[in-house]
Amino acid sequence: MTAKSSVYRVRNIVLLVLIFMVVVLSFPQGVSAKDNIKKNTITHDIAIVFDNSGSMYDNTDRWSQSLYAIGVFASMLDYGAGDKLGIYPMGAISVGKDGADISDRLEVTQNNISDISKIYCRRTSETILSPAYKAKEYLKQSQADEKWLIVLTDGEFYYDKSTAETGVQKDAVWLEKKMLGFTGDGVKVQYLGFAEASVLNSNISNGFYSSNVSSADALTGELVNICNKIFQRHIIQDISQGTFTTDVSMKSIIAFAQGKGAEIKSLYSSDNQKTESSLNMKLNAGTQGTGSNYLTLIADVCGQVVTFGECKAGTYHLDYTGTDIQVFYEPDVRIEYSLTDKNGNPIDKQSEISPGEYTLNYHLADSLTNKDVSNSQLLAPVSLQATMTNNGKSQQISSGQKIQLESDKNTLLLIQGTFLKDYEISNEYDSNGNDGKLDVVPPTLKTLTLSLGTEQIGNWFKTSDYENWKPLRIDLTYGNEKLTDEQLKAVSLSLYPAVSENLMYTCKPVLGQSAYEITLGKNNNGEYVQPEYGKYSLQAKAVYTDEFHRSVTAEDSITFHIQWYSQIWVWLFWIVLSAVLILLIIFLLNLPAWPYKMVCVIEKPTSAGGTVAVSPSGGTMRLVPFRYELAVNVKRNSKLKDKFSSRASVKITGIMPHRKVQSVTIGANTYTRNNKFREPTGEPFKGIVIRNGTQISMTFAASQPLTARIKINKK
Repeated sequence: MTAKSSVYRVRNIVLLVLIFMVVVLSFPQGVSAKDNIKKNTITHDIAIVFDNSGSMYDNTDRWSQSLYAIGVFASMLDYGAGDKLGIYPMGAISVGKDGADISDRLEVTQNNISDISKIYCRRTSETILSPAYKAKEYLKQSQADEKWLIVLTDGEFYYDKSTAETGVQKDAVWLEKKMLGFTGDGVKVQYLGFAEASVLNSNISNGFYSSNVSSADALTGELVNICNKIFQRHIIQDISQGTFTTDVSMKSIIAFAQGKGAEIKSLYSSDNQKTESSLNMKLNAGTQGTGSNYLTLIADVCGQVVTFGECKAGTYHLDYTGTDIQVFYEPDVRIEYSLTDKNGNPIDKQSEISPGEYTLNYHLADSLTNKDVSNSQLLAPVSLQATMTNNGKSQQISSGQKIQLESDKNTLLLIQGTFLKDYEISNEYDSNGNDGKLDVVPPTLKTLTLSLGTEQIGNWFKTSDYENWKPLRIDLTYGNEKLTDEQLKAVSLSLYPAVSENLMYTCKPVLGQSAYEITLGKNNNGEYVQPEYGKYSLQAKAVYTDEFHRSVTAEDSITFHIQWYSQIWVWLFWIVLSAVLILLIIFLLNLPAWPYKMVCVIEKPTSAGGTVAVSPSGGTMRLVPFRYELAVNVKRNSKLKDKFSSRASVKITGIMPHRKVQSVTIGANTYTRNNKFREPTGEPFKGIVIRNGTQISMTFAASQPLTARIKINKK
């Protein structure tokens, strides 16, 4: 073996181990809180039948290749999830030259993977199948999801079960039959031949896979194929000079570069945006060989693995150096679904949903772009199935299928499926609100309003003008909105009083207007039938029954007149009556008002003096005890005017004193008997208004004048 081929062999094997270890550690297992994606935790139990015959052990290339192959398989396992790997050698082996001999099963754990490179043989064995029988019996009892029996050999088999059995070399037909015999009971078989080993035909339908390699480089590629087959890792295949395109966003992208001077510098999107990294691992590989050469360092072999964070769907360029690049990915997807009503209108899934017919559509959506990515090859194969549980009944629903939802506040839509074979996804606990819980209840029963009216002025119908009568109109609203024609058909309308000989009418719905029109004086044939004259009252009652068999009622009434004369005569009557009433009120308010009480105070009493009372009587007042008379009428002011008058007053309309009175002085005017108490001009007495405090004096024939001041009290 040349030094150069040894370097390439070690480089490829070690870095392959590195990448698969990083993939296992970087991609999360279990359920994602973001979108409820679950990567199936498939347990593996691998039993490796290891050929440690002389032809293998004495050839450093083959020996190292087989140990590194075992190391790759061991590094891929998830020991925390219960994965197991056991080595069944064809002859006794030890871990290190001082280790104890192991001839049955060497259990590999997470803590002793590095011991694989220290496996040592004090003596070599024959190429026999005896360990394969032990491995098969072990695997038959295993509870793992994936059970694999892997046979690593470089030669022809001479024996079957026992090294003590004498036999001849077995041909490929015999060996192929034996390999097929180890399948079944959930066990799959992988045969990997080195160098001149027999070439066998795969029988995939029966779980048998066969491969042969002749060099370290060939082994590198074949180990990738075998590991992908067993562990199903996902790689972006189409990469050209570091550039690749994804049609679905990624939670993470893991880039692996290998070769001398391998380095991953950065990842840029097509718009030159740099993607941040979360994990960066570098490795300088070393190997341990056979015999006494236990630690040989190979310094010029290196690799680097970088995990990048969230990457939106698009084109990316990976800036790296090295001879080889591989890119692994973890998709960022979620389930998206929608409901549309029978008119194609989208339904808000977070609000209450009315019972009825809906169309369900669902798909696998890109979590960042919301684009439907169900057909992405990076997710294939994709399988989704929906189950709707409504009103105690469950049914499976395909996307685009119509469903009938009944009233049920606990309706559940569960959409689940798989992609990339080992990923499960469900909307059951989606934090974006798509958890599938639906509140299917009838909408709140709204208020029905009914308005009964007419455009006829004053609701007056003149029989001679019947051709111009405007109909009575019933307007309906449901929850402040007009009823559709379909809803209007669900209205039951009753009118009272019903049609009679006294009053004929027809009632018809007005489509598109949420209304009815009542035509007065028409029969069902459209003929005019004159109603009787009079005043009418019509009551309308509407009952609306919705699609959920709930009813709501509204009613209104209207009063109208049907007469032979026009309403203008009614208006004129009220106008005249109003005018008469106004005039009467004015007249009544301006009627003369009598003072309640008048008192005459004697300022200069005579010997017979004292207080003289003045009391109205029949339009005159008397001065007592002297019977000297003044004719007094009340003033012409009304009570209304008196209310705002500052001084009370009376009007003296005539002077007819006692015969002994020679003259009467009222205020500034003096009236004498000689003048027959006329005005100073000789004209008849016109009357004079006196107010509170007016002085009146009388001159007698045989005595001094009597002077009095009038005080008028009104209550």
